[in-house]
Amino acid sequence: MKTKKKTDPKKLKIRRRSIKPEPMYEPYRMAGEMSDDKILEDSFKDLIAEKGGTRGDWEDKFEAIAYHETGKTMDPAQKQVGGGPGRGLYQFEYLKDPSKLDRSAAATAVNRAVERFNDQGRQIPEWLFKLHQEPADFSRLSKEKQQILLIADKLQGPGDFGDVLSSSKDFSEWWRKYHHKKDKGPKAKKFKKDTEEYLKFRYSTPRI
Repeated sequence: MKTKKKTDPKKLKIRRRSIKPEPMYEPYRMAGEMSDDKILEDSFKDLIAEKGGTRGDWEDKFEAIAYHETGKTMDPAQKQVGGGPGRGLYQFEYLKDPSKLDRSAAATAVNRAVERFNDQGRQIPEWLFKLHQEPADFSRLSKEKQQILLIADKLQGPGDFGDVLSSSKDFSEWWRKYHHKKDKGPKAKKFKKDTEEYLKFRYSTPRI
């Protein structure tokens, strides 16, 4: 009868199984009490780091866009005159039909904002999480929230957002290609006239 050879405990090698952590399937990181002002401040810092300029430079251009898009009311709750789908300061299109949810400009902006926050590993504010789950009506959002979305949309989207501040580029041409997204019709000429009017007034008036 063969006897089983005893193993010396001191020479026993223990094979430890490497356990890899389960991947985190958590697409949204909730920001809790983070204020819109802080999120917007961080958004401007990112924008300036990537495209240059100052916060004042960018705010002037954002306000010029809003001046035209809102029909000069500058009202964050502005709805498109005549019952069209445009909403808010920048008139991002709102489509209530759930079957067309992903086709609206507003939904695209929200998706790009979520994508940007995730790419950067930043916390996603609760209001953006909720907006991602329903038809996005920007006329219900504050000016700060709309600016956060505009910055994310244009940095994540096509075209060079830096052209907005470039002295060698046509601001109205950037707007036509990457915001209005229509032909070179009378609306593009109206935008050029409105923004030049606003910026002339803005540059003659000190920012408070």
